[in-house]
Amino acid sequence: RFILQLIDLGFNTPETLKEVFTSTFYAIKLDNPSDIIRDVIKSIKYLEEVGYIKVSGDKITLTERGREAAKFNLHPRVHSAIRDFFNRGVKDYDLWVNKLAKILADDVIEKPDRRDVAIDTVTKFGLLTHRIRATPDVKALADTVRMTLEVATYFAKERYGKNSKQYRIAKDILSKYTLGKLKITWQLRGLGYSLTDISRVVRDLSSSLRASDIRELKDFQSQENRKLLEALVTSLFGYTFRVKWRLAERLAKAIGIPKREIISMIKRVRSYA
Repeated sequence: RFILQLIDLGFNTPETLKEVFTSTFYAIKLDNPSDIIRDVIKSIKYLEEVGYIKVSGDKITLTERGREAAKFNLHPRVHSAIRDFFNRGVKDYDLWVNKLAKILADDVIEKPDRRDVAIDTVTKFGLLTHRIRATPDVKALADTVRMTLEVATYFAKERYGKNSKQYRIAKDILSKYTLGKLKITWQLRGLGYSLTDISRVVRDLSSSLRASDIRELKDFQSQENRKLLEALVTSLFGYTFRVKWRLAERLAKAIGIPKREIISMIKRVRSYA
C-alpha cells in the first residue's frame, strides 16, 4: 500500500521507487540492497497484475482502484475484500472479521503456527481480545482489524454516502466488533450492563469462554457451573460502589434462577471484598 501512496505522491517510475526504498535507514545498513530492489520490482508486477497500476514504459499510473486504495491507505487485498463485501451487500460479522483477520495476520502474527488461533480469537472476542490472556501480536491483530473496520466505515461514507446500505453495514460490523460474537456479552449489554462490567466478565471468565464451556447466560443454571456463576456475580457486583438491584433481577431472570439466589450470592461475594 505504501507503493501506491508513493506513486500518488509523484514517485511514478520504477527507478524513483527503487531510490526511495534503497535510501531508507534499513537499506543503507545493508551491504547489498538487492533484496529490497527485488521486492520493489515484485510489488510493481503484483500491483499491475491485480489492476491497481498501469505501467507504460517507465511511467507508472494508478488505476481507479489504485487511487482509491492509496487514498484510504489500504493494501490491495484488503481494499478488494472490502469492495467485494459492499458490492455483495455482505452483513455477516463472521465473514467480515475472519476475512480481514486472515489478510492482516500475515503482517502481524509473528509465528505462523499461531496464525489460525489468532484469527479465531480475534473473530470471537473482537476488541475484547485485550481483556483475555493473549500474546501482544494477537492483541495487535485485534487493533489492526479495528482500524481497518474504521477505515471501511469511512470508505463507505465517502464512496456510497452516509445514507447508503453500505455505510449502515460498515457501522454495524464495527459496532459488533466492540463485543465480538460472544452471545453472553450481547445478552449482558441487552440487560443494561456497561462495557466496563462486560470487560470484567470476559477477563474473569476468559478460560471458560475460550473453551465455550459458557455460551449464554442460561448455561449458568446448571449445578456444575455454580462456581462460574459466582465468578460472574463477582465480576458484575463485587467491584462496584453500590449494587443496582434492578440489574441483578434482570440477570436472575435471564439465567432462569430465583431472584433471591442472586441477591444472596451478591451479598456473599461483596462481604469477601
